[in-house]
Amino acid sequence: MSYRGIMWSGDNQFAQTPPLVWEKLHAEFGEDLFDPCPPNPTEDGLAIDWKERNYVNPPYDNCAKWMQKAVQEKQKGNMTVCLVPARTNTNWFHEWIVPHAAELRFIQNGIKFVGYKRKSPFAVMLVMFRPEYTGELKVTTVNYYPERAPYPKNRKKRTLKPKGNAPKVRKVVKEVVDDIVKAVEVENSPPEEPVAPPPEATVAPPEEPIAPSPASPVTSPEPPASPPASPIASPETIAPPPASPIASPETVAPPPASPITESVASPPVSPVSPV
Repeated sequence: MSYRGIMWSGDNQFAQTPPLVWEKLHAEFGEDLFDPCPPNPTEDGLAIDWKERNYVNPPYDNCAKWMQKAVQEKQKGNMTVCLVPARTNTNWFHEWIVPHAAELRFIQNGIKFVGYKRKSPFAVMLVMFRPEYTGELKVTTVNYYPERAPYPKNRKKRTLKPKGNAPKVRKVVKEVVDDIVKAVEVENSPPEEPVAPPPEATVAPPEEPIAPSPASPVTSPEPPASPPASPIASPETIAPPPASPIASPETVAPPPASPITESVASPPVSPVSPV
């Protein structure tokens, strides 16, 4: 049986929970788990009232309504454990599980539903709705198949041995398939645009060599002419100034004597007669 039957809108929407998982759930939550969605339902589990402890393995093509029903039962005081696919990108996961669930357990290695030879290729999880829990969503993992079967050492690898004309047939088939693939690729490929040829490069005529200019005679610089002699003579050659006509004090002649003599005649005594 293929697992396509229980995915999204397959025909087998009532795949049964394996006995190993049932045993683990009964040991943890009790033997009195009520299943409103049995394999062969006789009534609509979405329209009836659930019990105090419930286990739901709903049809995977209608998980949104069953998760909404589990939230409603939580508000009534009932606990529900749901086995659903781990579709974390869906709206019902973010609308009903994230804000209302108490615990989320991702099942490692998947589970093998009743009637199937292999375990589910898609991820599944257990969702717990507890009425007394109001904290954040708790996320854990659980593994129902911790022990893996050892690989047989003496197992021989199966090899396909061609018989008769099988190699020739395979070669012809491969060539035909390759031709078909090439024809499809050519048909679907966009038309190639004509590529314009690159413009021809114009070669410039060779430039005429430029004759070197005649070397100009280089004359040595003439020494600078000495500056003309200054009209101011040096101190040694300056003649002494002419003697001043004013004689020194020693040679100055004394002034001529005044005609007034030093002996001045005393005035005549006036005769005073005695009284």
